[in-house]
Amino acid sequence: MRKLFAPVSVMLAVAATSAAATVSLKLYPSEIRVHAGESQMVLLVATDSEGVTREVTSDAKWSYSAPSSAAMAGTRTLTALKQGSGELVANFEGVALRLPWKFYPSVVTS
Repeated sequence: MRKLFAPVSVMLAVAATSAAATVSLKLYPSEIRVHAGESQMVLLVATDSEGVTREVTSDAKWSYSAPSSAAMAGTRTLTALKQGSGELVANFEGVALRLPWKFYPSVVTS
């Protein structure tokens, strides 16, 4: 006598994992104070809701005030064109961080 097995159906529940939301940003250095003609590299670090930190400098959207005093090269370097002050703004995944900067007169060496 043959035993016949009834077909078995298995349902697998697959939970979709969503990316953890960015909850904070930190910019290094914490302030920019350089002389005209000098540049300062910056680094942006994001921390998500699960506590994971990662460097996101290249993924952020950058803007800055006083474009006559500053220039941004790529996403990592702010250059002082002349004396002045303003702020650098980093936006990443809906979180914004503002960093004030101050540019001093250029240093003349002889």
